[in-house]
Amino acid sequence: MARRLAGKHGVVLETDEYFYTQVGEDPAKYDYSDGLLPVARQWNFERFCGAIASAMSPIVVDRGNGLNPVAITLSAANLVFTASVPVRCGLHSRPKLRELEALQRIARRADAPRGRPET
Repeated sequence: MARRLAGKHGVVLETDEYFYTQVGEDPAKYDYSDGLLPVARQWNFERFCGAIASAMSPIVVDRGNGLNPVAITLSAANLVFTASVPVRCGLHSRPKLRELEALQRIARRADAPRGRPET
């Protein structure tokens, strides 16, 4: 599903990919370790930041082992707002992501040009 959402030009960010590509010598083998999960999440978050900085679209974050939800709500919110990246959440998205989407709509309305009152 995530790959289909990303399409040809988007990127899928999966924490599990760390255990294929960054651990062990065989990229076809899944070398999971509980002790490396925080490192894997940080690695995936850095990839997320890089994707935003590169203006990639769409960016699909697979929630399997996901990004740290605190990092999503703090750091990612800041990145999304400063880079003006649109957030679109599905029906089953985390409440914090839905809140981010709503805050972004409010920010766009606040930044919209307004007519001047006639004098």
